[in-house]
Amino acid sequence: MKIPKINRYIAISVVVVSCSRQDKTDDGISLPHAPTQSEWTTYEGKWKTNEGILRIELTLQAAAPGLDARFELLENMESTNRSSGAMSRGNYTVLYGQQNRETVIRLNNLPPNNQTPYFRQSKSWLFDTNEEMYFVSRGSSELLPCDKDLKVYSTEKAFALHKTSDPFTVEGYITFSDSVDFFERNTGKHWKVSDLGEYDTLQIVYGQMAKEKFEGVYLKALAFTVSDSISIGENRSLVIKRILTMGNDPD
Repeated sequence: MKIPKINRYIAISVVVVSCSRQDKTDDGISLPHAPTQSEWTTYEGKWKTNEGILRIELTLQAAAPGLDARFELLENMESTNRSSGAMSRGNYTVLYGQQNRETVIRLNNLPPNNQTPYFRQSKSWLFDTNEEMYFVSRGSSELLPCDKDLKVYSTEKAFALHKTSDPFTVEGYITFSDSVDFFERNTGKHWKVSDLGEYDTLQIVYGQMAKEKFEGVYLKALAFTVSDSISIGENRSLVIKRILTMGNDPD
């Protein structure tokens, strides 16, 4: 799917977020209640564009309707020729609280940039060159990018930002078949692997390393878990955020 182009531009980043997020929760989007300094929730997504792969990481402090709270936005564009990015910090606003079980948020006063024209909205003020971004919640674990009229660009699952757990290290064996599975050898847990994060790279490297069908290939990685609006029950999927080692089983 191609992302629709908007009027303005975004810059992209690989900067590491410095503030603490250890207290974010997994029980619903943490927006419609009074904010605290330590309560943060992170959402991640990626999209294929004409220029490459666009990755967004959005971290939100808890906020009540009508009140501003802090956000951090990492945007990164990766292509075969280059990788570019930027980080933005500022305030966001909960516009309508919960309406039809949806929460609408607006990222305020984003600095303009000259990169890829996705998601940024021009402010209507004549002499204000800053930009905005809008998102609407779906279920308890997704944010969908939308325009300032709150029209979402796509309702497909792949187009959402997914709420993440805290990252953790996994070590075990990944298998690509009809579905993608990961066996964590230290805990004995089986995971379904989401097509987010480093999924495309995993698939390429697995195809190069696996010698037979359904073979498990060793993988050590930084990961997190996600759920989504079409998940069944309380099941969560594993997302490989960064590959640490693949193929060289220390045993």
